[in-house]
This record gives sequence, C-alpha cells and structure tokens, in this order.
Amino acid sequence: MKHSIRYRLVAALGALALAAVPASAVVNWSNDFGSSTVFSWAGGYEDNGYFGDPVPTPNSLIFNHTENFFATSGSRPATNDVLHVTITVQPGYQITGVTINEFGTRSSLNFTTIQGTLHVTDLTVGSTDTFTSSLAYVGAPAWTGTVTQAVSFNGGTIFHIDLTNNLTAAPFGGQSIAKSGVEIIFTPAPGVLAPLAGGTVLTLAGRRRRR
Repeated sequence: MKHSIRYRLVAALGALALAAVPASAVVNWSNDFGSSTVFSWAGGYEDNGYFGDPVPTPNSLIFNHTENFFATSGSRPATNDVLHVTITVQPGYQITGVTINEFGTRSSLNFTTIQGTLHVTDLTVGSTDTFTSSLAYVGAPAWTGTVTQAVSFNGGTIFHIDLTNNLTAAPFGGQSIAKSGVEIIFTPAPGVLAPLAGGTVLTLAGRRRRR
C-alpha cells in the first residue's frame, strides 16, 4: 500500500512538471555573447529566465542568480526552464566534454522532485553528432545534480547546448525545492588547462560553504 501511494505521488509530481506554465517570451542574457580562454558563446537565452545571467571563467559558465528558480506547495508547485547557448571552441583548443553541476535545497526527498536533461548538438559543417543525457540528483535538504557528457566531435569546433530543468513540490504540507546555482564546465583536451577544470568546481564549492 505504501508503495502504491508513493508511485501515485511521483506520477502526480510528474504531471505538475508537465503542467507548469511557461513565460510568454524568451529571456535573453544581458551578456548573451562573449568569449573566454577556451571558448566563446553566442545566442544565450532561457525560456523563462530562471537561470539568470552567466559569469564566465576560462573554461566554464557559472549561474549564481537563480533566486526565482523554485517550486513550493500552493501557489507554485511546479517550475521549469530551458537554457540555450551556442559554444564555439577558440582556435588552438579542443573541448572533449561538457559537465553540468547543479545544487540547491529541498524540504523533502519524497515530496519534491527535480529533473534535468542535457542536449548537445554539433553544428560543425558536415557533422550529425547529437548527445542527450539526464542528470543524476541526490541529497536532502541540500541536493546536488551532475552529468558529464563526452563530446567526440572529431575535431568539431561549434556546438549548441540545451539544458532543461523541472522542479516540483507536492501541493500539500508546505513542501519546497529551490535551485541555488548551475555550473557548465567545458573540458579541454588533455594537457590544456587541466588543473583549471577541476579548480573551478573546488573554488565554487568553497564559496558555497562560506555563504
């Protein structure tokens, strides 16, 4: 009986995610194009604007202004957004993978859900490579989500990223779930900024602990 109740609850939370009402217009980043050491980006926008604007590092885009990315029992039991951006590899570099790190808080493991999907398309002339992978989420009340996708583009230099996120909270009991930030990390080829790729995550993790 307990399993049956839980399955019905999970199904209900999934339905809430599908029923979330999107905004009427897309939200462009204030810095919707720019460049860093390893890559440049262009056409950055979101369906609803909950990710906020990114802060670039030499090999990543960091989203720290996600105050509006939450779901809570009652008035807002479901929230979703999709991030879009085109990445071009800088001359002399090669990107071999994309890692998504997400983090936040939640009132309950059983009565809140989060879902994320990374979709990468190679836009290099003549390529047909596409990659889709789901994030794995753990933890409560603090939660984290991550996925790493190898991008074997055979020398590809330009690709498009779509990152989908759905948050849901049970419509009873004062449940809530919130996203605190997102990291999109581009892995350079071996020997190129290798210490920096790991250092970005460690620096941000230390910053979060101090808050």
